[in-house]
Amino acid sequence: MNEGERMCEVIFDIDGVVIDILTMILDIYNGRYKEDYKSSQIDNWDLSDLSLEKEGIFELFHEIYLIPEENIQYYPMGIDLIKKYEDKTIAFITGRDRRYNFYTKRSLDHIFEENDLDISYAIYNSTTKYDDFEGLYRDCLIYYEDSPKIFPMLYDINKNGFLVAHNYNRELWDKFPTVNVC
Repeated sequence: MNEGERMCEVIFDIDGVVIDILTMILDIYNGRYKEDYKSSQIDNWDLSDLSLEKEGIFELFHEIYLIPEENIQYYPMGIDLIKKYEDKTIAFITGRDRRYNFYTKRSLDHIFEENDLDISYAIYNSTTKYDDFEGLYRDCLIYYEDSPKIFPMLYDINKNGFLVAHNYNRELWDKFPTVNVC
């Protein structure tokens, strides 16, 4: 484990597991470009289904990170997962840049308050979500991740994980344990 990391019993990805970032991105995209995409139509985790360059997609993500907490959409079943582990040491590992931690924490705290959850947690920011926190994943009791690229790597180091099922990772559903939050 790296310095500054603590043993976390349960690790959650934030976007795609707790926060419904895809619906919020599509709401902005559809309004801006007069489209009508639904989450169920997105087949690619990198949102390459949308007619935007990579930079435009990144801009949508960054807009979402700054949304006021009362407008954050989340998965109620994702919150139910967190409730199961309310008495455990919880960490959130996110690909969000550290500069957004204030907004991320504010959003999570709002969601938890709205759902009568009283938990303490740590937020870890990662550029790879694998290499820089491999020790946390190796030592945790259970984790939840939705990335079709990252989950198989995590599963290689710790079999106690669940792939959070979404349309964009359906090719992995029969290869790994899955859980649904939608």
